[in-house]
Amino acid sequence: MAEPILTLSALAPERNSIVIVQVGADGNPAEVPYELALLDDFGLRDIALLQKIQRNFNDLSPRLASAADSEIARLETDIDTFVQKVVRDLPDEVLQLLTFKQKTAIMGAFQQAAPQPTQTETDQAAKLNPIGGSSAQPSSASTEGTPNAGSTSP
Repeated sequence: MAEPILTLSALAPERNSIVIVQVGADGNPAEVPYELALLDDFGLRDIALLQKIQRNFNDLSPRLASAADSEIARLETDIDTFVQKVVRDLPDEVLQLLTFKQKTAIMGAFQQAAPQPTQTETDQAAKLNPIGGSSAQPSSASTEGTPNAGSTSP
């Protein structure tokens, strides 16, 4: 029997977590841990969305004081989306209690824990796995060494 060329593990990977102090059932503060998602948990579309939200946050942050209300509202919604995606099983009521500063701290913790793919890695993944409706065809120079290089069919 030939050696396998690919081994995939169904074991649950070790995950980083954050702790949010909440009021417990007894009325006392309780530390509640929440697992952070891994970059591998996301498909290409979600990775692109997370990168876009981070980029928008970085672009708008230096000029928050002069930003339009619509830009700020959109950023708040985007940050909520980011936190909901990266904090596993975070109840909506807990999300709504978090401050802007706490949410951006969660964004930072996730990005520190999950190395972000480079644009080259994202582009290569899109070429190798074109699921997602992209109609753009790679040039033959950029597909050298990949299966079906130069093919015009998806």
